[in-house]
Amino acid sequence: MEKPTQSESEKRIYFIMNNTSGAWLKVSDEYSRLTDAMRALERLISRYPFARLGGMTLR
Repeated sequence: MEKPTQSESEKRIYFIMNNTSGAWLKVSDEYSRLTDAMRALERLISRYPFARLGGMTLR
């Protein structure tokens, strides 16, 4: 199976979001590497039990 590739003009960022009163709010810095974002989620999950990993592609 082929891995999806990103063009050089696209950049992926990751961050941690928490659901507060029905709204998803960003509660972390932005990370360019998925592994860094996952480590941040592990650290923040005790403080934000409903936290989720989010991300977006910048063009």
